[in-house]
Amino acid sequence: MKKVKIDPGHGGKDPGGVANDLQEKNIVLDISKEMKRYLDENYTGHETTLTRTTDVFIELAERANIANRENADVFISNHVNAGGGTGYESFIYTKPSSGSVKLQESINAEALATAKKYGLGPHNDDKKQGDLAVVRQTNMPAVLTEIAYIDSKDADLLKNNNFIKDMASAYARGVAKYLNLPAKIVTAQKEEPKVAERDINKVSPWAEKDWEEAQANGYFDGTRPGATITREESAIVTNRLRRNFLKLIGNNVADIKALEARLQEIEKEEQ
Repeated sequence: MKKVKIDPGHGGKDPGGVANDLQEKNIVLDISKEMKRYLDENYTGHETTLTRTTDVFIELAERANIANRENADVFISNHVNAGGGTGYESFIYTKPSSGSVKLQESINAEALATAKKYGLGPHNDDKKQGDLAVVRQTNMPAVLTEIAYIDSKDADLLKNNNFIKDMASAYARGVAKYLNLPAKIVTAQKEEPKVAERDINKVSPWAEKDWEEAQANGYFDGTRPGATITREESAIVTNRLRRNFLKLIGNNVADIKALEARLQEIEKEEQ
């Protein structure tokens, strides 16, 4: 089981870069959570955790210590740049391990391909090295990302939720490729067989004769042969049958009302 430690930079009393109604600490927390979601939904064989999941302050050394104590396999610290530039870049330590170099290459390949779709390129050399605490003090391959600039035209992208999600997903794919995480197998759901819709205005072949006969005898008006009969319609048909039946057994007796009264008595007795 590979352990992925994601570090949302800054937090709490340390907002990071602030400009254009944006705060770095909030953006990187969104990116980091989206990274975890994407990894967990699309890959197996790993455990993904964050150094912080809320707006709290954590010292730089403690961020590295958290990853070291948990024996993480990779460490990714997410940040937003500032200084009036533009573009994506990432950092590894000035004396990097071969793992850090490969991790940076894997994340950069995915991130730059995605950024290009939004018209964003690399900020000069995207494969930078720096004496940064979180990549220096971690014992595992570690990369610090700078998604874009908060105080330049890049801010429009940082306000775009689709850009944030797509870049976070790109970071996740880069990590997954570096660790060779197995992709989740999605089982295709079987579609329920579609039931052909009934045309209620057409009579079914097996009922044609009886339907014609019922029309001829005045029980139905000939419309909507395939429709569900309502209780109101049932009452009409039942009473027509009832009256006709009384006339039939009355055998031309003029006083049908007497038969009607007797039938009502019988019906009450049956209740």
